[in-house]
Amino acid sequence: MKYCLYKLLLVMILVLLMDDSISAQINKKLMGKVYNEDNSLPVAGATINFFELDGGRSYKTSSDTSGIFQIDDLNFANYIIKISCLGFVSIIDTISLRGEGNFKNSGLHYTLKSDTKYLQVVDIEKQIDEKFINFTKGKIILNVQQSALVSGNSAYDILLRAPGVTEQNDKLTFRMKSIKVLINGRPSNLTGAELTNFLGGLPASQLDKVEIIPHPSAKYDSDGGVVVNIILKSNDRTGFNGSVNLAVGSGYHIRHNEGGNFSYGNKKIGVYGAYDYSYKKQYGNSTSRSKFNANSLSILQDSYELGHRSVNNFRTGIDYEINHKIKIGTQFRGTWNRGKVRTENIAISRSEANEQKAFTQGLEDAKTINPYFNGYLDLNLDSLGKKLIFNFDVYNQDRKLNEDILVDGDTFNHIKGKQPSTVNTRSFNLDYTHPMVLGKLEAGIKIQNSATKNIPIWELELNGNWIRDDARTYDFLYNENNFAAYLNWNSIFGPLEFNIGVRAEQMSISNDLRSEHMKNKRKFSYLFPTVNLEYAISSQNVLNFNYRKNLDKFGFQIVNPFKNYVNPYFTSVGNVNIEPQVNHDMELTYTYRGSFVFGVSFTRTNDVISPVYLPSENSGLISTYDNLPNADLFYGFANFPYQIAKWWDLNFSGGYGFYKFNALDISGIASNKSWSYLAQLESHLDLGHSWDFEISAFSRGPYSSGIYRTKGISTVSIGFKKAILKNKLILSANATDIFNSKINTQTMDYRGLVMYTRNKPESRFYTIGAVYNFGSKKYRKKMPQDDRVKEFEKRMYN
Repeated sequence: MKYCLYKLLLVMILVLLMDDSISAQINKKLMGKVYNEDNSLPVAGATINFFELDGGRSYKTSSDTSGIFQIDDLNFANYIIKISCLGFVSIIDTISLRGEGNFKNSGLHYTLKSDTKYLQVVDIEKQIDEKFINFTKGKIILNVQQSALVSGNSAYDILLRAPGVTEQNDKLTFRMKSIKVLINGRPSNLTGAELTNFLGGLPASQLDKVEIIPHPSAKYDSDGGVVVNIILKSNDRTGFNGSVNLAVGSGYHIRHNEGGNFSYGNKKIGVYGAYDYSYKKQYGNSTSRSKFNANSLSILQDSYELGHRSVNNFRTGIDYEINHKIKIGTQFRGTWNRGKVRTENIAISRSEANEQKAFTQGLEDAKTINPYFNGYLDLNLDSLGKKLIFNFDVYNQDRKLNEDILVDGDTFNHIKGKQPSTVNTRSFNLDYTHPMVLGKLEAGIKIQNSATKNIPIWELELNGNWIRDDARTYDFLYNENNFAAYLNWNSIFGPLEFNIGVRAEQMSISNDLRSEHMKNKRKFSYLFPTVNLEYAISSQNVLNFNYRKNLDKFGFQIVNPFKNYVNPYFTSVGNVNIEPQVNHDMELTYTYRGSFVFGVSFTRTNDVISPVYLPSENSGLISTYDNLPNADLFYGFANFPYQIAKWWDLNFSGGYGFYKFNALDISGIASNKSWSYLAQLESHLDLGHSWDFEISAFSRGPYSSGIYRTKGISTVSIGFKKAILKNKLILSANATDIFNSKINTQTMDYRGLVMYTRNKPESRFYTIGAVYNFGSKKYRKKMPQDDRVKEFEKRMYN
């Protein structure tokens, strides 16, 4: 597979060059499909007019109940196409048919927009009636601002309410598949705990929508089986617009967030910006009981922590449409946060020979800044839909962590550590779209470099003097280069639509533990095929089959060899030799009326990345990461929207699956397996007079993951919302986890170690909030069409 990238690039070039020769073998028969933009359902009865630019001949047909249309006996020429339907905005396109011979399919796709979308004034009250959860073609969309549970909550809280999304070993999954998070369509560059912290610090009040793409094409990075795109509030309307928000809440401690956003737009330019600040004070407690069967050593731990966290989020950007062919833009966003955590830990190490106790107090003070920049150039190469998009992304993370730890045990220790770390990522993307007579071709390349630097310095107090602690001080550099190329083809054959693609990636890694003079270089090459087949039985009955090979790449914190000191008997450390996790996802779904979904999926995973535990030399535990041999996941799922009355809507989603993880135990291969269920309910009641009430409920049964068995959990949250001042001011009140039932309990039996852990984070909060919207109700108009196209449109009407 050494030259797979070069081969794929060669294939991409050959396919593009062959477009003309392929089009030379068509039979003068053209087919296509028309969709509704609002729900991605086929549009029946749309009128399709063809006007030949040179010969003057015209053709006319209409779409059937599946949205499919067909034109026979076309000449090889250039055509203007007009598609119109009552209740929709007409669209105009151009197409060029060339060559001789037989042609079976063109794969033309057209999306009609509702007529009200392009009116000068849009009634905001109608938008407020949008549902929180919407199913469209290839996506699940959350209209975040329609929920009464926005104020005081975070982006992480919103994601957990999406159908099929749940938490698994501190990671988000969708229908048991891993998730890749994008922000405004661009990579977040965060994984693991860093991603969780970022989403937890991003107020939900700044989100516009969340898009879940269950079956991403080869265009998307291989990292993650499902793509989640978080869309922040931006500039959809003309003139000056914006909103300000405030929320105050309380659990055991006061928390609050406030902020605002603005935008200015006209026909050519859009400028936007936002800033918000949040402060949280939150407690947590945990209990752990561990026992080694071999030597009867047991370790008991009880911990309590109280954290203060303040987060500043900012963003700004500009989009400029130079003309109908060229669009440029930039966005700059980032976070600056500071967190202080005080911990108290009591640990007991007990064996047949003796018993040791230690009381540990710690203070962590972390400051982190994460700036991100994107610049893009969007080129429409011709009126047939050829497009070229350049993207350049820069992401930096600068973190300074200071720790002060006091240990009172058999001996008294006082240690301090300064842990500066940086992450720098640069990436370049080139994406090309090429409509062909046999469908639509997408191709592109991505080049990315990521470099991290960690230089923690620890000191130990000895007789009133501070001396360097060489056992914990080190200098570690990590560098990762990625090169990727993809090719994707989409087309339609009658009721069958398919999207087939392949992505090739090469990842080169170098680890340099300079303090130990240890270097390590590794290289990985992969091919990632994707297949998405859709068969329209009718306009309301659709079957889908999907296959996607993808990776779970290890986060930077997993390969970091730093030893994190918790107490004398517990230490965590990274693994520089960890391998990427390879997933093979297959799914079969049936969709009725766009939102009733039934499906089954199977995932085969190799080299499963999992936390593991090892005995240490000082009668304690070491927490690290390792690759388990493989895992199999079988999952059946369903989604039911139901309207009990005009004022009461429900959406129920759930699933039931079998989990099997194979691990290398002392006696060989040992399986950790279980059956488990997932149930989610979103209930919305329109109480009248602009009052809304909302219930969000979640329940999950016990399940296996890696070497763990996790106990089931259930939560319920409620919220009210009231719109006043002609819907400009939205008042809300909510309560999350009203029964305070969010408790994470895990057990483990691995390599002779039996462990029980219980973690109870603070999760019940009461919040009141307000959002005030100001500005124009007018949406930005599209730029005028080409004058030549306008002229032919007039001729078609005559």
